[in-house]
Amino acid sequence: MPTTPKDAAFLVGLYAAAAAAGWVFAQTGLPLPWMLGPLVLSAAAYVSGVTKVKVPVRTRPFGQMTVAAQVGLTFTPAAFASLLNLAPLIVGLAVVSGIIASLVAIILARATDMRLAQAFVSTFPTSPVEAAVIAERLGIPPGPVVAAQTIRIAMIVLLVPMSIYLIGGMPDTGKAFAAEPFAISHARLAILAISGALLFRFLRLSNPYFLGPLAVSAAVSAFGVELPPFPLLVMALAQIALGTWLGSTFRRNLFTSGEACDYPQVEPCPISAPSWISARRRIPLHITVLPGGGSDTLAR
Repeated sequence: MPTTPKDAAFLVGLYAAAAAAGWVFAQTGLPLPWMLGPLVLSAAAYVSGVTKVKVPVRTRPFGQMTVAAQVGLTFTPAAFASLLNLAPLIVGLAVVSGIIASLVAIILARATDMRLAQAFVSTFPTSPVEAAVIAERLGIPPGPVVAAQTIRIAMIVLLVPMSIYLIGGMPDTGKAFAAEPFAISHARLAILAISGALLFRFLRLSNPYFLGPLAVSAAVSAFGVELPPFPLLVMALAQIALGTWLGSTFRRNLFTSGEACDYPQVEPCPISAPSWISARRRIPLHITVLPGGGSDTLAR
């Protein structure tokens, strides 16, 4: 947390500017606006050297738990049935994607003298948040990993949805946050998310603040218990928190020193483990197999 009033004031301004960037991205119809807008603005501030004030890592769990719980809601009984029908395809795509990503990681490590572990975390299909958590657990600087994963996902979430928008029309950007007030049912979902995170942390499982809420929320939804998703405002705040923190991990030396990945990240495979989360919204299967984290796929 900030140690001086000056640092605290800067962070308040940073989050306000990040929210404004998210709003601009949303108004222009860009995908993942409340994540990418703050990420771009925060990264620009830290890469340019405007500030060195650290964004508190304690802000990350709020975003992770909120997004994970929201993703878990899509695991309805109908989605579970669809998952069983698609199980062979899902497993096959996951295996193929994993093999190709592993080969790319090995080639990258040998070509750049990068640690094999860092190459795997930098190239394996996942979201920047999960990749950063894994990198920290392995003692790897999260900045280069976040940069690699962000570039990979940015290519997907910008090029693919924008192509779909150009074909089928731009999405409606006029949704009002005020139309979805926070209710008691939302509080129950928040309690589930916190409980799942605490349980996974107690069990010392990996990435508890994301996988815990995801598992609990998905289990409840699979048993047919219907809970409303978080209001748009809550989801936007969660993504702003994640995007701002992710952007703050970028530093100038990531692009000027050997610490960073010296070669551009090329998408290792056009497919990855598909997600059952598309069943609820009936998103075409080709969207669910695009490499990315749960939050990225949900936003698509």
